Amino acid sequence: MDKTALVENAINEGKIIVENLDREGLFFPIAMWSFMPNNNEWRLILGKEDVNDVGAREYYKKIQKVLKKMTPKPDITISDISLFSTQNEMAKLIKVALRPGRGISGRRFTGNVINGHLLPDAYIYRVE
Repeated sequence: MDKTALVENAINEGKIIVENLDREGLFFPIAMWSFMPNNNEWRLILGKEDVNDVGAREYYKKIQKVLKKMTPKPDITISDISLFSTQNEMAKLIKVALRPGRGISGRRFTGNVINGHLLPDAYIYRVE
């Protein structure tokens, strides 16, 4: 996957991965691509309130099982995915900017400043 540009294939695969996670009972209230300027790459970000309590490692194991079951196999791997708590600052700012909704949609989010914070470029599937 091209790390510096978010390509259509990655957007489509990200949506399919989120749909598969939902079907397997792994609902993440925040699902989006986010550009990480420090690494100069895009990451599929999944947010859930209890990530810090349950532990990211446990969620990564569950996500990996879903990825392995998918056919065709996605180009996106577990190393392209990051998890965070929906209680983190970025999640809270995104919720301020976007109207929450449970469905999966697609919305480009670029160059936004919320409450004085510049948010990274993103492609958002869901914010709940």
